Amino acid sequence: MSIQDLLKNNHLELISISVTDSRLKHDRALRNFNFYQKTKFNPGDEDVVYKGLYDSLLIACQSFLLLNGYRVKSSIKGHHLIIITATELLMPGEITNEFKRMKMMRSKRNEFEYGNPTTISTVELNQAISDIGVLLRKIDQLIAGQESRLPI
Repeated sequence: MSIQDLLKNNHLELISISVTDSRLKHDRALRNFNFYQKTKFNPGDEDVVYKGLYDSLLIACQSFLLLNGYRVKSSIKGHHLIIITATELLMPGEITNEFKRMKMMRSKRNEFEYGNPTTISTVELNQAISDIGVLLRKIDQLIAGQESRLPI
């Protein structure tokens, strides 16, 4: 799958690049992430925290797509996977392993959201925090690079 395939299949659309909107969305992802990362939860609440972290992941990916002039059409089936996949395709390749785990995170989240109840281990939760943190830092650097080129 490529960006061109996603455009051709009408899953992704070109929009005007907006560094400001990208920053606003990234900051929202970061606030959400920080909230769930710091949450002191009771045993058995791991799935709630995991879902909140997953939402941070989606918002972060959307901020990156905005920075690159793309938006995933939310009305299509599987748009969460397309958001993550498009981000992975556009992002420089140094966080490949994190993307593999984030796609697994999406599958796991779908299990407890739509299907069979499942459990989230503390190890999975900590790995999600680490992976999403790496993604957020990378996107922050890329947005900052674009912001530095804006007229004052």
